[in-house]
Amino acid sequence: GGSQFLGRRLISWQCKKQTIVATSTIEEEYVAAASCCGQVLWI
Repeated sequence: GGSQFLGRRLISWQCKKQTIVATSTIEEEYVAAASCCGQVLWI
């Protein structure tokens, strides 16, 4: 639900937050990025 514009803005913010949080390993960053891309493509 929700508008696509707000959804994209929220996902963009979540992706940035995920990337910052998942800095312990390269693998975690990759997983966060892949999950982020999957969410964007889903919309």
